[in-house]
Amino acid sequence: MEGERRLTLFEKLFFVEIIKGHMLTLRYLFSKPFTIQYPDEKRAPVPKSRGIHTFKLNPDGTERCNACGLCARICPSKCMKIAGEKIDNVRVAKDYDVDLTRCIFCGMCVDSCPKDALAMVEAYEFSAYDKNDLMLDKKKMHLYSSKVTA
Repeated sequence: MEGERRLTLFEKLFFVEIIKGHMLTLRYLFSKPFTIQYPDEKRAPVPKSRGIHTFKLNPDGTERCNACGLCARICPSKCMKIAGEKIDNVRVAKDYDVDLTRCIFCGMCVDSCPKDALAMVEAYEFSAYDKNDLMLDKKKMHLYSSKVTA
């Protein structure tokens, strides 16, 4: 074949390429392993990683979200559905649903929120056997609210 190097007689007789391979193996055999034992050790996500959507709360524990719907309108994958209601002349989110099977985790919803009510926490263990478990509602989003730093 074109571009392929031919072995010399010395290399053929003394298996030079095989010896080089064994030397490489021996060099890494006694070095520190690179493997992370996953269930016991967890790799820290990169600083700009995006994870599950959650709400940022006010210091008194109430939601910041006023259900303006800007996050749902700017979402390129249209994975959010928001319904708001007025309670005591204050607009609040009655329903807030995020379909993680459609979400592309771009973070545009977080950036567009005028009340700074949304966040994406550094959680990367949210796999599920059932698609319905990947549908976030307000109740599931509040589970991760404690991980948000103000």
